[in-house]
Amino acid sequence: DHRRASRWQGLLSMKASFFPFFAVLLATSLLTKTHGAGDAPARVPDARPPARERLFVSHVVEDAIQSIAERMKDDALAQIFRNALPNTLDTTVHYTAPSDGKEEDTFVVTGDIHAMWLRDSTNQVWPYLRFARKDAHLASMLRGVVRRQTVYILTDAYANAFLKDRFENPSPWVDDSTSKR
Repeated sequence: DHRRASRWQGLLSMKASFFPFFAVLLATSLLTKTHGAGDAPARVPDARPPARERLFVSHVVEDAIQSIAERMKDDALAQIFRNALPNTLDTTVHYTAPSDGKEEDTFVVTGDIHAMWLRDSTNQVWPYLRFARKDAHLASMLRGVVRRQTVYILTDAYANAFLKDRFENPSPWVDDSTSKR
């Protein structure tokens, strides 16, 4: 159908920064139970860690979550959104603020092992770029991600993932040597 193809072309031409939000909403809409007349709506629990256990907090992101979720008509979808958007900040961002002449540093855990994959860490913080101009703390955290990625690339341009501190819990491959050609 021509109209359907046109809709998909429109979606594909949107800016890349929209896709993390789109992906979350699309995935959750596909996974959310469809309700018939008389069915009780699905109850989605708050899956965020308690505020005191969150690794990084951006009040600008929190305000955006609240504002967007309030406009959503589906309560279950709104709760999934409240859980999903801040998940990286809540659970995987290890940020060290600048101090004593040292620049900010951010390690992003990107999987089931405590390692930072370059591609994945970029994708995990991508949705927060839109908020950085309004939140200096968030902008500093993002600079820390880029700073750490730069150090990693300069350390080994061929590696995909890195440990937070190679000396803290050394990998059995810590002494591997690669040569740049």
